[in-house]
Amino acid sequence: MSVDLAMAAVALNQAQTAQSVGIKMLKMQAEMQRSVVDLLAPAVEAAKAQTAPGTGTKVDKLA
Repeated sequence: MSVDLAMAAVALNQAQTAQSVGIKMLKMQAEMQRSVVDLLAPAVEAAKAQTAPGTGTKVDKLA
């Protein structure tokens, strides 16, 4: 009986450790994704198409 209880405790400890590692990996992955987004955001803003001066100031009703 005590062996079964000890084995159950070891299994529970292993499950808790595996869950903790999984959560830590998810947090690290999310942080890495955030840093990639933060790295790319300025480049995306700079790459947006610039309109020519005067574009969009008049409506062409004949078009």
